[in-house]
Amino acid sequence: MKISEIVFSDEQRKQLRTLMKTKSLPLQVVKRLEAIRLLEKGCTPTMVAHQLAIRKELVRKYATDFLKKGFDGLVRLEKPGKDTILTEEKFQALESYIQQQKKLNKRCSLKDLTTFLTVTFGITMSAEWLSKRLVLRKQAQKQSRSRINRDILAGV
Repeated sequence: MKISEIVFSDEQRKQLRTLMKTKSLPLQVVKRLEAIRLLEKGCTPTMVAHQLAIRKELVRKYATDFLKKGFDGLVRLEKPGKDTILTEEKFQALESYIQQQKKLNKRCSLKDLTTFLTVTFGITMSAEWLSKRLVLRKQAQKQSRSRINRDILAGV
């Protein structure tokens, strides 16, 4: 199958809408999904690459991945054998660790948190990267809470 032959079924169109509404998707996954959406609308790989500010070869790779594995081929993030994703489970473990340290009247530095992740999950990351992820998560939680409150008030 060729890139120009990408046509979504009704189920795939619904799946794409659901994925695009997911607020926690990393930017690279959103770009992959958007690339496939644009290809399906008839854009050339060159046009898609220009619009998304990525290389044309990447657009072709995303198309090939989609044709072989569907959306599962685009949403994958981690490399085999390497845990690179800071999942909800890991965020919750971090929060639990922070709460335990507070009960002991100890403060957690970013270095403490990165060490905890390394020891507990085998993940190595910079304190700067972790700091950015924690800030983004907090912002997303605030937005989610305000959206829920707005929905509740609208229903009253």
